[in-house]
Amino acid sequence: MTNDKNPAQRLFRRSTRVYLYKIMVATAPILVGVGMITEGLAEQLLALLGAALTVGGGALALRNVSGD
Repeated sequence: MTNDKNPAQRLFRRSTRVYLYKIMVATAPILVGVGMITEGLAEQLLALLGAALTVGGGALALRNVSGD
């Protein structure tokens, strides 16, 4: 039996990934507003979180490419 899930799907269910996105997207502006982080750092953190939670995108694309 093969496992057709990409790495992100194996690590986190979709609902968990959506929850993490919502928490980070809501928290970042608050931290900027109270002066704990800068806008630039918030932008970088959101980009890193997005990349970490979509790790399997490349694997999914490669799996769906037909051979020569």
